[in-house]
Amino acid sequence: MDNTIKQIPYHKVEQTSGFWYNWFVTNRDITINSVYNRFKETGRIEAMKHHWKEGDPHKPHIFFDSDLAKWIEGAAYHLHYRRDTALEEKVDEIVNLIETGRDEHGYFNSYFQQFEQDQRWKQRDSHELYCAGHLLEAAIAYAESTGKKLFLNLMIDYMDYIYQVFYVDQNAAFSTPGHQEIELALIKLYRYNGQQKYLDLAAYFVDTRGQESSKYYGKWYAQSQAPVSDQVDAQGHSVRFGYLFASAADLAKERQDIKLFMACQRVLRDVADRKMYVSGGVGSLSYGETFGYPYILPNKEAYTETCASISLAMVYNRMLSLDVDGEYSDLMELELYNGALAGISLKGDSFTYENPLEVIYKDVQFKEIVGAPTRPYARQEVFSCSCCPPNISRLLASLSGYQYGSSEDTIYAHLFSSSKAEIELSAALVGIEQTTNYPWSGEIDFTISMNQKSVWTLAVRIPGWSSSHTITVNGTEITPLIKKGYAFIQRKWEEGDTVHLSLPLEVIELESHPLIAEDAGKVAIKVGPLLYCAEECDNDERLWDYVINKETEYSLEWRNDLLGGVNTVSAMVKMRKGSFEKQGLYRQWSPQYSEKKLIFVPYYSWCNREPGNMSVWFRKEI
Repeated sequence: MDNTIKQIPYHKVEQTSGFWYNWFVTNRDITINSVYNRFKETGRIEAMKHHWKEGDPHKPHIFFDSDLAKWIEGAAYHLHYRRDTALEEKVDEIVNLIETGRDEHGYFNSYFQQFEQDQRWKQRDSHELYCAGHLLEAAIAYAESTGKKLFLNLMIDYMDYIYQVFYVDQNAAFSTPGHQEIELALIKLYRYNGQQKYLDLAAYFVDTRGQESSKYYGKWYAQSQAPVSDQVDAQGHSVRFGYLFASAADLAKERQDIKLFMACQRVLRDVADRKMYVSGGVGSLSYGETFGYPYILPNKEAYTETCASISLAMVYNRMLSLDVDGEYSDLMELELYNGALAGISLKGDSFTYENPLEVIYKDVQFKEIVGAPTRPYARQEVFSCSCCPPNISRLLASLSGYQYGSSEDTIYAHLFSSSKAEIELSAALVGIEQTTNYPWSGEIDFTISMNQKSVWTLAVRIPGWSSSHTITVNGTEITPLIKKGYAFIQRKWEEGDTVHLSLPLEVIELESHPLIAEDAGKVAIKVGPLLYCAEECDNDERLWDYVINKETEYSLEWRNDLLGGVNTVSAMVKMRKGSFEKQGLYRQWSPQYSEKKLIFVPYYSWCNREPGNMSVWFRKEI
């Protein structure tokens, strides 16, 4: 565990073009306003006025405040890059409602203040601390971006009240949040203003976990089965898990707590080795949105909530400030490009809550007709539980904060995206301009600008998916030290120095662990960081009938006219001949196949065209 590593914050990096810049602009111009409008229509803003009465539509829910808070946080990140009077007025309206609606202690909750005044701090599972935490994160982001401190001052009052109730008096009916999140926010506040009591309260919520149970779900559901430092595997609600261990990583950093750091390593090892989908998605069970048994990863029934992938990306980003290991950055990239990004439409105004790896559309239609629970197909603009839309929005707005890390004399390049960064080392103030068409190309250029010549190290990630790479400095090929997935380039840098990293893009077939029953004998396709899937609209309805030939050659083709511009993958494969319609449900085995062309598109782009079947995994001839 290295105490010298720092995350480079989002406001020190600006996206300039390419993949993530395009998503940043879509988020700024479409998603932020769309989510706000849906929240306004569904009563989330009205709820903060505390005047709902029986018979009115949209009765406030326990998580309404958190939905709005995440929206404000995403809006605040955009305001750092470009001030927007109309957007600020929307935020200020909500802040004014909080100021008016809070009580004499600074407490604000649009649900409890209207409906359960006598139940304050008595229901561990009712999201009071969760909502408070999201409001605090939003307030910090808004203060940093605009300089307006009213919201932050209101939330500091609120945190002081929570500190008194939970840490000093300890007179609440529970000790730790049912839904983790406030721990993250409190550590952010400590880092913002340096007041020790906020770190102490965050540590209390983490250290006390495992000494009480959730009344409804039991200890395992909210990661209370053991003290956090002693936990050995991933259990319970997958989003809560991610938020808990993101805060545990932060706390390990602040306290140099090796035991807590090792707990983070253990549980993340369990996730990656036994409980994660090939998309990075986690939380296989719809019951409680939870992790299941190891290797039980059904594709059609996969729950894999968008927020769960976002929370894991947050954990991996924080782990990179403790230990720069390419495995963490590989997994972070997997979540960003696949598990999380699949949760938002290409247009930026509709979303998925769950992200299955297989869809049989007629099954979805039938279940809708009879009123049975279904896996999603059509994207929605808002959900009754609408945590995912503002969560993906705040992620896209702050993604620049995932790109770089630094220590005293080293800059770590974790992600590849055209951007400009300003990073301060002990020897120099360094500017890095990154230029690339990643993930559609594996060619990445770094151009250095500096205030003085100096010796330092640029550590560039070599992705685990890459079978080969070349690196040049000012046109000359070099062979630097490779350590834990990073190429360490140490030299006396000068203004205008350039580093070129070449990562040849290849179509990779992945197979699953043999204990994953659903994927036995099948392969999934990846190109670079992107997982691929096949949709009915590009292929035959019977996706399950395709068999990829033993010696299949894959073709990679850029399609500017498809899905906003993507690389497609295609291959000639086999499919059973004929129809069974006149022969009954079953017939004697007769292996008669015809050749077909199978077309794959990036998984994140699925469900943006006409409805139909979709699959990630395909049988492979042996």
